[in-house]
Amino acid sequence: MPLTLVLLVTAVLATSGEKDKGLTLSLRASPRVSPAPARVLFTVELKGGADADVYCPTLEWEWGDGSKGSQGGDCPAFVPGETPVERLFEAEHQYARKSRPTVRLRMLKDGKPLAEASVNLMVGAPYQKPSIEVRER
Repeated sequence: MPLTLVLLVTAVLATSGEKDKGLTLSLRASPRVSPAPARVLFTVELKGGADADVYCPTLEWEWGDGSKGSQGGDCPAFVPGETPVERLFEAEHQYARKSRPTVRLRMLKDGKPLAEASVNLMVGAPYQKPSIEVRER
């Protein structure tokens, strides 16, 4: 049975302006420890901040294996009290070989940094079934 560990990293952000006090970004990875190949699900939650200030962010990922990705940032205009504001995001990435990647996430709003977080993973050698050889004497 595979073991699933979840790591929660919370970054409390120092921001300019009174309205952004208390803005936090939580980044979870599941599983955090796995044999290769490993498919990891990342869950990001943004708490605090005014809806208009956190609406439609862009997430920039550095996966820790040399590859990068981004999502979001293309949304209709914000209408206070009407436009739903997404604060929970998910992304998946696959690691093909043994490594200890550090995954970095930057959350941007209109090209300006809103928040950052990172998480360390451990991808072990591929699982190999033990083999038993019986020899006659």
